[in-house]
Amino acid sequence: MGRNKQPIDILVQKGKKNLTKKEIEERTTNEIRADSDKVLPPRYLSTKQKKEFKLISSELIKVNLITNLDVDTLARYIISKDNYIEISAKMRETDVIIDDFINENYEKLQKIQDNYFKQLRNSAMDLGLTVTSRLKLSLPPVKPEEKKNKFGKFEN
Repeated sequence: MGRNKQPIDILVQKGKKNLTKKEIEERTTNEIRADSDKVLPPRYLSTKQKKEFKLISSELIKVNLITNLDVDTLARYIISKDNYIEISAKMRETDVIIDDFINENYEKLQKIQDNYFKQLRNSAMDLGLTVTSRLKLSLPPVKPEEKKNKFGKFEN
């Protein structure tokens, strides 16, 4: 099984592949890059969900991890999170055991909660919101500022 293709910027910065200038130029022109100028909360989110969307998306934009194409994925993450919280609250109100038997309603709620958790986790991994998913991302390192030559003022 082959490895996932990495953006040319990352390959060049890693310096592990010997690519010609022509290959680099070719890969650069063929790479698909989506804009992130319209990362806005979808209309179907509630007011509270839209606030959370704006908060999370602003953080993801800072590190170039979200584009216009990812808006629905982030919305699904937020909806799944709300549903997970709601079902978890319902479970806290429900008795686990009734008359020495496990409450069937609690088991049903537990299955629903598990489904919401899986949806939540998958969306979070797609967006780079989990530690492990961020570790898998190979972002190019930030170039450090060049050090100033303390003797530069004497050069002409």
